[in-house]
Amino acid sequence: MKAAIINGFPFHFEMFGYIIHYCQKRGITLDIFTESKDSNDWFKVYLALFPHFTKLTFLEFNASDTTNRKRLLLTKESYDILFITTDDDVQIADTWDIELRNKIICIDHSVMNRKPSIAFENHIATRPFVRNYHKWALPCFPIMNPIEKIASLNPDIHIAIIGGGDMNTAILDRLNCSKTIQLHYICRKCVPVKTKHALQMYENIPTSEMMKIIYGCHYVLTDTQNNKLHSAGYSMSASIHLAFSVLSRLIISRFNNTLYKFRTAIEFDIDADTPIVLPDTLDASMIDSICEERGNLIKMLDTHVDEIITRVHPQTAGVSTTV
Repeated sequence: MKAAIINGFPFHFEMFGYIIHYCQKRGITLDIFTESKDSNDWFKVYLALFPHFTKLTFLEFNASDTTNRKRLLLTKESYDILFITTDDDVQIADTWDIELRNKIICIDHSVMNRKPSIAFENHIATRPFVRNYHKWALPCFPIMNPIEKIASLNPDIHIAIIGGGDMNTAILDRLNCSKTIQLHYICRKCVPVKTKHALQMYENIPTSEMMKIIYGCHYVLTDTQNNKLHSAGYSMSASIHLAFSVLSRLIISRFNNTLYKFRTAIEFDIDADTPIVLPDTLDASMIDSICEERGNLIKMLDTHVDEIITRVHPQTAGVSTTV
C-alpha cells in the first residue's frame, strides 16, 4: 500500500509525525509532498526519529515548483490514501475528481469547514471541538520512552511554552512550586513577556534545538494566549500533542480539558487569580501514566485510519498489520 501527505503551507510540519508513525507500523510506503520554506529542519528531525523507516520520502511541493506539483498531479491515482494535513490547504484543487477525494483523509484544525468547496468524505479532527464534532486523534507519537524522559529531566522545574500570540502573563505568575521554576518560551516570533519567574526566550530556532529543550521539561503549559480560540475549543494548539510526544505533563485550562478529558493533565481556571500549584517532581509513576495515556491517544488514529482504509479498499479487510 502507498500513501502520501500533501502540505502546501510553510508551517504545520509537526503534523507529519503521527502519520509517519502509523505508516511505519502498517508497512505503508509514504511520500510527503510539502513546502520546505521555514521548515526549521523538521525533515531532518523526522529522519532521525524514524531511522529504520526506509519507505519514507520527502518531496518539494509548492505553488511555484511546477515540476513536483505536476509529478503529484500525474501520479496521484497511484496512491491508496492521501492525507491533507491542514484542512484549508490552498494547494488542494477543487477540480480533483470525486474518486480521488474519497481516498483523501482531511485533517481538521478548526471547528469550521474551511474548504466547503470540496466534499471530503473522510475527516479526522486534531481535537474534540466545542461543536461540529468529528472523529479526532491527537497528533502525538512516541518520541521518548519513560527511561529516556527520566534521564533527560533538568534540575528544578522546567516548563515549556510553545507557540506565540498575545500572552496572558498573569497565568505565568500564578505558577507555583516549592522548587525554582524555569520557563522556556519557544516561538517563531516571540512577543515581549514579563514574569516573576526565570524565563528564556527562543525565537525561530531549529526544531532539533526545540526538541532538546522540551526533552528536559517537566511540564508544557498551554492556553496562555489572550486569544481564547484554543482554550474555548474552536482550534488547536500544537503544544498539546508535543507534550504527550515527549512525555511532559500538560498544564491546561479546565474548560479545555472538559473537551479533551486528559487524565494526567493539571488543570487551572483561566480567569481566576489563584495559584497553579505544581508538584516539585515528575516521578516515574506519573511518566508511566502519561505514556499509557499517549498510547491510548495513538490508538485513536490507528482505529480511525484503519476503518477508512478498509472502507476505501475493502480488499484489505482482515489483512494483518504490524503493530
